[in-house]
Amino acid sequence: MTTEVVPGGFATRPSQVPNTAASSSIEPCGRGLGAALGWATACTIVLALAATSSCSTPDRAAATLRTEDTAASATFGGSMVTITEDVDADTLVVDAGQTLVVAHGVVLRATERMDVRGSIVAAPRSDARDGGSFSLVCDGPIHVDVGGLVASGDGTSGDLARDGGTDGGRGGVVAIECPVLVVDGEVRGGRGGDGGDGGSGGTGGNVHLTTIDVWCTIPSAERSGVQIAAGAGGDGGTAVRGLPSPSGGRGGSNSRAEPSSSQLAAWGLPGDDPEAVTHYLLEAGFTW
Repeated sequence: MTTEVVPGGFATRPSQVPNTAASSSIEPCGRGLGAALGWATACTIVLALAATSSCSTPDRAAATLRTEDTAASATFGGSMVTITEDVDADTLVVDAGQTLVVAHGVVLRATERMDVRGSIVAAPRSDARDGGSFSLVCDGPIHVDVGGLVASGDGTSGDLARDGGTDGGRGGVVAIECPVLVVDGEVRGGRGGDGGDGGSGGTGGNVHLTTIDVWCTIPSAERSGVQIAAGAGGDGGTAVRGLPSPSGGRGGSNSRAEPSSSQLAAWGLPGDDPEAVTHYLLEAGFTW
């Protein structure tokens, strides 16, 4: 079952939010969690990437590599790192002030946890007007921390002379799959591109979650910067005589799908059970 997640105040649970075609930002549900994460990081392979370096996968990065124990962990440093292929790690961390630029279609996977203190954004596309899309997949919790950003790419504007089309490109999609998503920052779909002369605006990008629950650790009075927002539609282009009037693009959708039974079994969780989720987050190092 897929439940649309919509704008408004913090819901008690995502499944209680009514279905809608609305596309503006929503806020993740919260339970008054007050303190920040208390994860103890036992990194074993650390990638201290230089500024503006580029890598395909962590073990081939232009990086300083040191091995301490037995399990792999990727910590991305430097001001900007470009990822062009799928990444697999036990833990994946993007530090504050760092930007991970991800190519279209890339999947970032972790078996234990992800911690996004900086930014994960889609790389611009040269092969299409649509914005770049990517996926985050983790067998443990994903935390988008305060100041953290996960955002797919914006569609480009229509330009008949450039690429033979006048409609704006679609915004890219962010897909996130994990047991529990904790959002103290921002998760955004890409904006649709504006239409060229006589062209319509592109559709905004979707945010699609496959997760048991969505949490926020920030007190409700301080959550103004926290959001999960599908992309806005692009503006319609200038009208051209003899052609239909161009229209603005539709906004994207925020949606949440229930995990499958096999996913729940792999995660060791019974499903949509508040007590089980609370225990799970405590075990993962969250405190409130």
